[in-house]
Amino acid sequence: MYPDPNQQQPPNQPPQQAPPQAPPSQPQYSQQPVISPLPDSVPPLGDYTHPIPDKPKSGYHPKRFMIALGVFVGLCIIGVGVMLAYALMPQPHAKPKTGISKDTSKTSSDSTLTAATAVKHVKEYFKGAEVAKSPIMRPIKAPNANYYTVVSDVAPLVSVAGEVTPDKASAQIDSIVHSLDGDGFTKTVVTDGSAATNYQGYFVRKDAFCEADLVKPKDAKANQWIEAKCLDMSTYSTYANEQAGFANIYTPLSATSVLYGFVGKATITDGSVAGYKRGKIQVSTVINDQMTTDGKFAIYYQTPDGIWHYFADQDNVAIECEKYITKDQQSAYSGTSCRSLKTGAVSTVPTPKKGSY
Repeated sequence: MYPDPNQQQPPNQPPQQAPPQAPPSQPQYSQQPVISPLPDSVPPLGDYTHPIPDKPKSGYHPKRFMIALGVFVGLCIIGVGVMLAYALMPQPHAKPKTGISKDTSKTSSDSTLTAATAVKHVKEYFKGAEVAKSPIMRPIKAPNANYYTVVSDVAPLVSVAGEVTPDKASAQIDSIVHSLDGDGFTKTVVTDGSAATNYQGYFVRKDAFCEADLVKPKDAKANQWIEAKCLDMSTYSTYANEQAGFANIYTPLSATSVLYGFVGKATITDGSVAGYKRGKIQVSTVINDQMTTDGKFAIYYQTPDGIWHYFADQDNVAIECEKYITKDQQSAYSGTSCRSLKTGAVSTVPTPKKGSY
């Protein structure tokens, strides 16, 4: 109720204070409170019974790293050394396999090759202990020559030769051909050696010329003869230069378009009269790089003024006596055999009459 305003209040009465309130009583629990687990980001607290383990130490070991690095560097150095040694090592020519293919590691046709080098390569395949017994009879036109030349001598050859058993002959000649093919030669096979036939092949480059031969005897069980022989092209030039004096005055060569070849070197002897000389050289027409005749000679004579003259061609029979007309011809050949054109009888070239010298 509100106080009565008409009721007199007691004077100077101190103000009333509110009685003190007891603190709020705490709620009572009958069990321990549930503690929520800490988040993963908060590290757990430990105590003396559950110590926190130390973080694992790093696996880096300076000594082990240096050892591994040293081993790696050493292996690299060894690898580089092996590759350099292989690159600088001279490469041997590979042996031919069953299926023979061209060895491109050898000399190309654009580089320089000598006859000796070609035969050296052949010897890597063919271990013959002998040398060729026959010359190369293939005619070759030397540079700047309008005739063919045959080097009929064995001496200038570079060769390897020997006997082989029949069961190895074919493989052996194939290995020789393989070697020459690898050296950039152009091959021409004359006879291929099939069945009972011989093998003959020619191999030409700008700087060398070679021939490979396989000769089979009649006895099929007997050993067979193999030759591989080469000549430098410079040898053909040397022979061609020596033949030039006779080839250039050979009338049939200049009178027709027929190709001619000269064999070897000319044979020169003294004439019947002092100051005269006689000369002859084997000659043949050439068709498809082959000499077509054998045993035919061009006959020449030299007069005292040193000039050579072409006289005639001679086969295996004597020249007709009627051809010895001039004093110079009779002086060079007097006393040599000739045959009568009319009767065929053999006589001698007459001596020039006195006063005709």
